[in-house]
Amino acid sequence: MQGQPDDNRTLRRGLSNLPGSLDPQQHKTTNDSLLAIELFAGLVRLDPKGRVVADTASHWQVSEDGQVYRFFLRKDARWSDGQPLIAEDYALAYQRILQGGQGTPMLFRSGLESQPADSKAKMPGMFALSETELEIRLSAATGELLYWLTDTEAMPVPSHLYKHMGDEWVAKRPFVSNGPYTLQSFSPHLIQLTKNPLYHAAEEVGIEHVRYEILPANLSMGRYIAQTQADIATGLAYYQLQSAGRMAGYRVIRQLNNALLMFYLNPQVEGLTDIRVRQALNLAMDRQLMVNMRQKGEQAMFGLVPEQADYPSEPEPAQTYPQMLAQAKQLMSEAGYSHQQPLKLELLTSDRDLSIKDSAMAIRIWAELPIEFTLNKQPFSQVVKRIYAGDFQVVRRIWQTNHGDPLGMLQIYLPQFAPLLYPTADAHIEQLLALSRTASQRRFQHIKALERYLLQQVPSVPVLQNAKFQLVSKRVAGWSDNSLARNESRWLTLKDGDQSSTLNEVVRPVGH
Repeated sequence: MQGQPDDNRTLRRGLSNLPGSLDPQQHKTTNDSLLAIELFAGLVRLDPKGRVVADTASHWQVSEDGQVYRFFLRKDARWSDGQPLIAEDYALAYQRILQGGQGTPMLFRSGLESQPADSKAKMPGMFALSETELEIRLSAATGELLYWLTDTEAMPVPSHLYKHMGDEWVAKRPFVSNGPYTLQSFSPHLIQLTKNPLYHAAEEVGIEHVRYEILPANLSMGRYIAQTQADIATGLAYYQLQSAGRMAGYRVIRQLNNALLMFYLNPQVEGLTDIRVRQALNLAMDRQLMVNMRQKGEQAMFGLVPEQADYPSEPEPAQTYPQMLAQAKQLMSEAGYSHQQPLKLELLTSDRDLSIKDSAMAIRIWAELPIEFTLNKQPFSQVVKRIYAGDFQVVRRIWQTNHGDPLGMLQIYLPQFAPLLYPTADAHIEQLLALSRTASQRRFQHIKALERYLLQQVPSVPVLQNAKFQLVSKRVAGWSDNSLARNESRWLTLKDGDQSSTLNEVVRPVGH
């Protein structure tokens, strides 16, 4: 494919695969979601710093118990065909989620089955009260709702089309959407978007046209950018960074993911019921060695929640690693273990290559302790089943939430989510959890207090935060490296002039 002439009105983005669907409730891949947030506008949206901001909702109200949200739509919100955006369009999206076999979203699920038949009016769900008012009723108070509403599955559906066409509404051309951009064309090699003049904040959208160019199967993203001079390439492999960093007119940007590599501990099994053993495993983990071994530009993690918008991650301890290792050995000795009488544990991992390498390296690191590990490799589906059945001792796990709310990262340590691992309710956890589920301005402070309290129990050994890399033209302004930022075109602008006169310096991973 030949490079297109650069101008200050068209942004060119490389995509490794063609999105599978334009239907926001049918999205399965990252590319699907990226296209959806270009074409559709939810009640709220994430800004470049990962914060929730209003989009088609002018404002909203929250009940005192935190279980009912009422959203008021902007009166100038319209679909690209000129029809008004109404509350029923969002309620319809929720109904399609229920009908699509995806199950009830977790926010609405708890307690739903126990509702009496005559209490339908109080059941959780999304309900249009009028054309401009939408009420969302939750099964329990949670501040996670606003983050969920930024996801593609919560995007509206044009009910005026759906009434007559059903799921075939997505095949209508011109394609009808309500977001910052409209679909101009869609082919196996190129998707073209143009600014939507009916979007309520169209005057804030700086880029007029966006081209999503699908890579040929035999070409890497870096080589594609070098040949075509497109503006953005996402998903660069770590080994490509040095060569990509030498491309004139581009910069390599590291963006930490909202995903955590950990070794999940089962506190109900023999040996791990002793908190001293769990503390020793945590102290003896050489995180920087794991980061260096993986060679993916990731960041060592010492807490249970990666850094997010307005939510800091836990800092590195003041102790040196040798000091922490010495403390770990002392704890194991106090627990009654020695190299002559070691603790025997099984480390469960999936049979994928990287999982096996991570687990083997962890066993090598923990060899300093009087623990004898057996590595058990199983298919990923079996590992997941054993985790939820509580049938493991130590398991290598990647944990991330579907939404940007930090509380979601702590769910796996709570009785409500993992009753087999945590069968007994902790009154202090319940108190902190209740405060963390509110929509108050101090909510993140309560979540941080909950995270630190859980850390004292050592429910897992956090290791590192995953990262991804993008190659971005220097003429693109507004790109964010926040872990929650989606960097949709709506927030970007293009600079004037030639930006290719200097070589780039690769953004170095922490610890390198």
